[in-house]
Amino acid sequence: MGSRPSHGAGRCRDLPALLEAEAVVQERLRWTEDYRAAVCAFLDGRPPSFTGNGP
Repeated sequence: MGSRPSHGAGRCRDLPALLEAEAVVQERLRWTEDYRAAVCAFLDGRPPSFTGNGP
């Protein structure tokens, strides 16, 4: 689950509610293997290699 679902919710919510929903999604994604792969790749100066392992 990426951040995409929270974007559609913006049509029905005010900005603070949308930002809160986005924060929830981002916090959940932060603990995935793909997130760690992206951070390590960035720090190493190389392209990331994603596995699709996430929530």
